[in-house]
Amino acid sequence: MIRIISLFNILLFTTHILAQDIESELFFYGDVMTYAFEDENRLRAASEFSSLLETYLEANPMLEKEADFKKYLIILDLDKDRKLISWKAKLKDYKYEYGCYLLEKDKDPLPFVRTETLSDEMAFMTSTPEDWYGCQYYNFQKMSKNQYLILGIDPTSEFDNQKIADILTFNKDGSITLGGPHFEDKESLGTYANRIIISYSSDAAVTFNYNPQLNILIKDHLEPRLGMQAGQGATNIPDGTYEGYKLDGDKWVYVEKIFDHVYETAPIPKPTQSGLFKEK
Repeated sequence: MIRIISLFNILLFTTHILAQDIESELFFYGDVMTYAFEDENRLRAASEFSSLLETYLEANPMLEKEADFKKYLIILDLDKDRKLISWKAKLKDYKYEYGCYLLEKDKDPLPFVRTETLSDEMAFMTSTPEDWYGCQYYNFQKMSKNQYLILGIDPTSEFDNQKIADILTFNKDGSITLGGPHFEDKESLGTYANRIIISYSSDAAVTFNYNPQLNILIKDHLEPRLGMQAGQGATNIPDGTYEGYKLDGDKWVYVEKIFDHVYETAPIPKPTQSGLFKEK
């Protein structure tokens, strides 16, 4: 009996040491993929980070343990038993690689597999975690027991960024859907897009966030203009007014004008959730 207890204690100690080693490696590679000067080093670090995180989640499926490497993730606590985590790594030519997991209590972590590039055409498409478009999610709002508004960002080039409002749905058959006819099309009122995608100048501060005080998904109204950056060409910038979408049942109904004065950006998740990410 004493020998069995000793072996068990050794196993626990070994497991603890291995977990600490993985946390240390995740912190190292998270730092490299975020700050390294060379593109190749960031790309390699992103691959290592993703692989190590998969291993780490096998033993910590809800990511509840405090760890320094979590600063490189955005962790959205969708519910008591659901989390959405995402991260990014800058590659060359102003492109980004993204990773994402859906964590649910008593279930295996579900990876989002990027097979698409976010584009305007996807506003009228649906997706699944198996054919994901890629972005870093920065905020959410619960709509119902199994449906959430999720907001993400994807810097697409030296000159332009994109933000997205999408719908994450947990279906009765156990499947998961991204997108769906929930956003009223402001160009054709009464019809609904599956998601909202906005493109704007990379040097512009653009609000696209859920405002809990107003209970509205609020965004800057954008106008096409000639960009101020050398070589930029035409782009979209805020004109100083705001439009938005108000939740009505499971639909986000378009609101043409909310107010005229400049309004502060709505709060983004707390630092423990947003890590290094700051909404631009």
